[in-house]
Amino acid sequence: MVWLDRLRDFAAATWAWLRDLALVLKPCRFSAFVVVFGGALLLAVPQGREMTVRMASEGYTKSLWFCIAVAFWAFESWYWARFILDATFGPQRLITNMGRRRPERIRTLVNHVPRVTALLAYGVAVAACLSSPPRNLSTAGVLVVLGIAFYVGLVKRKHLTVVVGKHVGSKAGHWLVREPGARMGVSGLAPLSKVVLWVSIIGAAFWFVWACVDPVGLGWALGASAVPFIGFASIVPIGSIAVYMARSGGVARVESEVDRINDPHVGYPVVTLFLATALVFSLWVDNHHVRALDSSSVAHAPMSPASAVEVWYRGTARDGSPVDMVIVATAGGGIRAAYWTATVLGALQDCAPSFRSRLLAISGVSGGSLGAVTFATLLSQDAVSRPPIDCTAAGLSRAEWAPGPFESAGQKVLSNDFLAPTVAALLFPDLMQRFLPYSFLPDRAAALEKGWERAWEAAGYDAGTWRDRSFDDIWRITKGPMPSLLLNGTQVETGQRIITSNLQIDPNVFRDSIDFFDHFDGKSIRPSTAAHNSARFTYVSPAGRVNSNTRIVDGGYYDNFGAKTAAELLNLARAQLAKDGVAVQPIVILISNDPGMPANEKLVDSIASTCPKCKTSTAVNTAIANEVLSPLLALLNTRAAHGTRSVYDLYDLAPRFYHFRLCSDPLAPDPALGWVLSPVSEQSMQRLLRERNACGNREQFDDLVSRLSH
Repeated sequence: MVWLDRLRDFAAATWAWLRDLALVLKPCRFSAFVVVFGGALLLAVPQGREMTVRMASEGYTKSLWFCIAVAFWAFESWYWARFILDATFGPQRLITNMGRRRPERIRTLVNHVPRVTALLAYGVAVAACLSSPPRNLSTAGVLVVLGIAFYVGLVKRKHLTVVVGKHVGSKAGHWLVREPGARMGVSGLAPLSKVVLWVSIIGAAFWFVWACVDPVGLGWALGASAVPFIGFASIVPIGSIAVYMARSGGVARVESEVDRINDPHVGYPVVTLFLATALVFSLWVDNHHVRALDSSSVAHAPMSPASAVEVWYRGTARDGSPVDMVIVATAGGGIRAAYWTATVLGALQDCAPSFRSRLLAISGVSGGSLGAVTFATLLSQDAVSRPPIDCTAAGLSRAEWAPGPFESAGQKVLSNDFLAPTVAALLFPDLMQRFLPYSFLPDRAAALEKGWERAWEAAGYDAGTWRDRSFDDIWRITKGPMPSLLLNGTQVETGQRIITSNLQIDPNVFRDSIDFFDHFDGKSIRPSTAAHNSARFTYVSPAGRVNSNTRIVDGGYYDNFGAKTAAELLNLARAQLAKDGVAVQPIVILISNDPGMPANEKLVDSIASTCPKCKTSTAVNTAIANEVLSPLLALLNTRAAHGTRSVYDLYDLAPRFYHFRLCSDPLAPDPALGWVLSPVSEQSMQRLLRERNACGNREQFDDLVSRLSH
């Protein structure tokens, strides 16, 4: 049958083409591998898609750095792929297979594979600009033009070399072309190619050293959009050199390499060897130790929860009526959780100055913990000196209610790019450490914490606010009533809560929980480290080593709302005050930040939500590969359900329950989950607290402020 013969011929031709493509890709596989890996990191991971969210608001400088970084990655991908292929196939691009020559197809592939690899680097950058709102259409358009121009330049490269050689003379032209009969490899390169090679290696070393010494400075200078592309570009030379060395120590003679190219035993598998090395070294190499303030610092003896309740009650004004006792549970969610928490708590403090005296404690998780520590720091140091705003007269009647001093201060601290320093440390020292047998390089966890510390100086406060002071100093130097902080993490080895707090984590109060300081040899930590103990969410931050037997990860693995810890403290406080004959009126504030969280009228005090998206189901389709995915999805959804159940238990303990949440804003995209926000998202969160009928937040805020003001 004719159609069957044609199908057979097509399949054979396709297989032959794929076989030759694999043959060409094998030598330059590292350039292709980095493009594939980089594309997956930036486009398949939520935090990767958020790399460009702030670029449009940062001016032309960051956009220019982004375009330069993309061009750098594309050039490195092309140059090293071309270098390896020239060393493998020689100038004639010939290959033999069972005595038959296949020059044309091999020539075509060898010529175009490096060019396509470079073009794909531009494609990844364009997709990154379009993958996460607000989409950078103008930058994407510029990159499309630059990518096409770059590709055309590579295609016309030899013609341009000839033209330039004719105009500049033979001596200058000698710099552009390889000498006839020159050996393959580094020694036979044209002089200009040798310069490019060494500049490429020195450049990778330069970025590596900068990322080790000052990842925050590197990240803030280039921006989160440019840093990953600089990192990918710097990885390409290192891996390509390893591939080159793997091919029998380099190519001495073209003929011998052509003869050996079909031998599967030539060289060794570089990428596989890298992965195996990292796996073996991981048995004893770990540079993710939780940072201590310094070797001599010692944390002070914590106060018991019962004593904290007593101190709180003594400092609360009362006239015989029931005392309002406020406990806050704030959920995890990266920088949006931190910003939203600081916005809600700061606005409450601005509008009701008595809020701090009524606030017993804040139980935080992940980004919510960062917002809580930021708010507590502003309270303790009296960093906000402006008088509180009169919300009743000036703010609550107007949609354009401006942020007050506490709210704006917290927002200013958290309105920084914390993702860029983290990625800089991830792609340089942290990645390199995986292939070294001794742990000494700084990690990305330290870079993230240093970014938080530098943010205080960038916001106009004392540079040592978090950098030089301990977590204990928040209560030690306070000038007024202070809430306790309960920052929830999760122990890797047991799955238990491991809580960082100014309180003693009594297992009789906080059931089946671990006190972080009991496992940290009594050493003191910075406020940034305390917040990060709760905010080490998956892969963006590594598991922190507390001691030889204890590692800590994000508190969201156990309970993403911090509700269970808040409920246990509330139970203790009510029981203790009841013994003393004190009437208390518990007020629980839940701060959540997931726009996809289903609306629940019970949890927003019977205020109907006007957020249609929040009512939609976010369940994953379990019909897809259910045999493989169902157990994993069950584990993940059980974790989420456990947190939701803890919220209901907390709700049942409080006669007055306020739920401040984010829903989808029709005027703005959902805020980013990683460690950088766009100004559009920041303005959206301010608006969602103020505007009526926006998730019910404004109505609840009015009611709570009115209660706290009387």
